[in-house]
Amino acid sequence: MAKIGLFVGSFDPLHNGHVDVLTRAATLFDTLIVGVADNPAKNALFTLDARIQQLTDTLAADNLRVVSFDSGKLTAKLADEMGATALVRSVRNAADLELEKRLAFYNRQLTGIETVILLAKPELEFVTSTHIKELARFHGDITPYVPAAIAQKMKEIYEN
Repeated sequence: MAKIGLFVGSFDPLHNGHVDVLTRAATLFDTLIVGVADNPAKNALFTLDARIQQLTDTLAADNLRVVSFDSGKLTAKLADEMGATALVRSVRNAADLELEKRLAFYNRQLTGIETVILLAKPELEFVTSTHIKELARFHGDITPYVPAAIAQKMKEIYEN
């Protein structure tokens, strides 16, 4: 049976913490599906199509598949539809871990699917999309935190 992992997120913007976790997760599965959340209620910086393209352009793993994900749907439901054998999540700190433990419990209760939790590298544990957007908005240097192409695009967005 093929091992299929599913990692979901908004990736707005895709940052080096995401890239690290996705790259490591891709080595654990025959296929890693990345579900990019489409949440119309959130005011996303990048369109859904742009975020999908950024992931596709940035990640080099041959076993990676990027799909859109309706955030109004339970992740466990998407996992079931995609034939995923495990959910992949990452944690940066104790607060993240507490939340992910609860989600893993409910996902396992709903579908029997297990959750694999990868720890953020210490040098990336404070990197968040929210902080990166705020830094960029005030013209701070975001180049240590995001891929170069995304840093350039964000600079263009916030210069206007």
